[in-house]
Amino acid sequence: MKKSKPYSSLLVIVLFLILINLSACSAPVETQAAVTPTAIPPTDQPKATPGNQNQRRFTIGFSSASNNSDYMIQMALDLINVNEEYKEQALTNDLILLNTDTDTPGQISQIQKLIDQKVDAILVFPSDAQGLNSVLQTAVNKGILVFTVGVPLDLPGVYYVGLDRQFIADTYVKWLADKTSGVGSLVEIMPNSSNLQNTFILAAFQQSLAKNAGLKMLAQESGPADFEQSKQIMNRLLGKFPQMNGVLAHEGMAAGALQALIQAKPANFPWITGDGSCQFLKAWSDYLNTDPNFESIAVTNPPGATAPTALRIAVNMLEGKRIDPNQLGGKNSASLFIPDSQTITKENFEQEYFLQCMGKASNYISDSILTDIQVQQFFQK
Repeated sequence: MKKSKPYSSLLVIVLFLILINLSACSAPVETQAAVTPTAIPPTDQPKATPGNQNQRRFTIGFSSASNNSDYMIQMALDLINVNEEYKEQALTNDLILLNTDTDTPGQISQIQKLIDQKVDAILVFPSDAQGLNSVLQTAVNKGILVFTVGVPLDLPGVYYVGLDRQFIADTYVKWLADKTSGVGSLVEIMPNSSNLQNTFILAAFQQSLAKNAGLKMLAQESGPADFEQSKQIMNRLLGKFPQMNGVLAHEGMAAGALQALIQAKPANFPWITGDGSCQFLKAWSDYLNTDPNFESIAVTNPPGATAPTALRIAVNMLEGKRIDPNQLGGKNSASLFIPDSQTITKENFEQEYFLQCMGKASNYISDSILTDIQVQQFFQK
């Protein structure tokens, strides 16, 4: 029998070690136990967003035949911002904004497009008192919520959301009557009445003036709501009627009219009404450096109190809330008057000028939008 070679034993040992390693590799690998997330205490749980649980989003449309003024541009921006707020809550889709300059047939086409797109609510800044009735009635018949802003329409089923224009007119006229001891000799500077809202506002002022027989209207002139144009009108009226002691200057005309008076330096500086534009409020502020006793009045006309607030009301109604009938007034008991006008006089001028216009451009209009919590005042509890 042959003796084994020395390396034979070494080979056996190597093979044995290989087998041991293979066994180790085939053994189950121990895994780390899964970590169970720590539960968030109930008080720290993320709050469920109202309206986003098993509910579809609503689509809101806006129609306007005008987009050529600072007021309308600011309103559209406010409207977009409010809709974005509801989009973040999964309550609305993108806003459908149809607001190019057009005529009444063009606005009818806008509204029909919104109907065809099956929107849930339509907000309308109307261009005509009756020309839109047929297409708006079609929308109402299809179950679409319809709101007018700027001007109420005499159409059952259509809501109006906006300011109480008669209250604003009465406030201005009463101030002039008080300052002139009820025997004012006035001139009136107003924007062109081609805009339906301007026509509506002027009618409100006519009612106010009719209740103050001692106020004599020397002349009324209209023109584009433009700073330079209103300056020219004021200068022309001042030359014709130097005995005037009051100026009823409407929205968009007040800043130019005041600047014309400041530059003309009449011996008897007439009382003049203003508006909520930062352009007028700045002119008022600047003139106080020359005449600390100067005073005026401005009743704000916030763009946000119209369509943007109407959008909030529409969303709440689409969620199933019912308007409190006691909150409705006006034509067909379908108007919701927004208590959002701020009256600025000498008593609160410095505070309001700072709050409304500090850091703002001169064409900015004093603004405010009711919050979702604030619009709950219009709904049944």
